[in-house]
Amino acid sequence: MDWGKKVLIANQMALIADAVFNSASLNEFSSLVVLMGVLAYTFQIYFDFSGYSDMAIGLGRMFGFEFLENFNYPYMAKSVTDFWKKWHISLTTFFREYIYIPLGGNRVSKKRWIVNMFIVWLLTGFWHGAAWNFIFWGLYYCLLLLIEKTFLKERIKKIPSVLRFIFTFILINIGWVLFRANTLQDVFIILKNMLAFHNVISLRAFVASQSDLLFALPFMLFAIIFSFNVLPKLNERFHNNVFYLIVKKICILGIFVLCISSLVSSLYNPFIYFRF
Repeated sequence: MDWGKKVLIANQMALIADAVFNSASLNEFSSLVVLMGVLAYTFQIYFDFSGYSDMAIGLGRMFGFEFLENFNYPYMAKSVTDFWKKWHISLTTFFREYIYIPLGGNRVSKKRWIVNMFIVWLLTGFWHGAAWNFIFWGLYYCLLLLIEKTFLKERIKKIPSVLRFIFTFILINIGWVLFRANTLQDVFIILKNMLAFHNVISLRAFVASQSDLLFALPFMLFAIIFSFNVLPKLNERFHNNVFYLIVKKICILGIFVLCISSLVSSLYNPFIYFRF
């Protein structure tokens, strides 16, 4: 299933995301086109990196090594703090253990704690690349966590979980806009167009002009489904069901064949985290 994450979902989402973020007509896209591009990148980066992480875990087990899970369904998070407990766990653990705690963590004065948070998230952004969008991405999460931990710590628990999930997911998507946009100007254009509701280049016109997207778009449904812990729940409930196990093996074989077919027929195989 891990290769399916990368080849069948991440690569297809990359086609959509690149068509939006790299377009010369970015300022003319309707809200739906921009929203589709942002969601596509949100799913691309998750399935790309978690797919490779799962492959590494599987290969490690083949050689007798046990690697910890690096992602724990982060898009199910109900707060920004919860998101960073589920996303890129190895990196979060590294910065916590080797930078945040040695600086004093939260066992210092409030001013010093804010400085510690600023340093950690500045370095987190810089770790991803020496570009302003990564720096602002790190500081964006620093600000969100400071607000959440300082003002919303108790209040947030009183908000219905569905609303917390939706609000957190919106904040995560805004963060990925900062992370993916080619320039800071593009960040403002994308965020503006998401709210402007103008229709210079509609979703139908955009898809019609990008023939590759007709095949890629249906995979967004799979991206949404598998962003949630659907498979673990099914495995837990039907682990002794013979019919379910047979269907599961057939599906895995089908995914494998589709992955091979996709790799053979296409040279487009982006890898986001090759530079990190």
